[in-house]
Amino acid sequence: MTKISYSSIPLDYLIIVMEHIFEIQINIFGDVQGVSFRSYLKQTAAALGLKGWVRNQEDGSILAVAQGKDKKALEEFVACAKRGPYFARVLKIKVKWEKPEGECEGFEVRY
Repeated sequence: MTKISYSSIPLDYLIIVMEHIFEIQINIFGDVQGVSFRSYLKQTAAALGLKGWVRNQEDGSILAVAQGKDKKALEEFVACAKRGPYFARVLKIKVKWEKPEGECEGFEVRY
């Protein structure tokens, strides 16, 4: 994933812009790999206008990071992650709100 370079943007403008971007990190546990969960989250992020990425973890869980200016869209993303796609079985979810270190471009599935 390519992150946007902010080196040529004035610092005071950058601080204002970044303060209006929210970021969440979601760890999803259960029967969540091999059931199109990553594709489901990518489609959900696109529908909600969010950016970020999602990947499988070695322990069988999924890790997703989503960014957006609309906190309600991020909350809806979390609700969708709790439900998951049809064949998934979500047992536990951990959500952590983070301060973004940069802005993601689009939403991608990482391997």
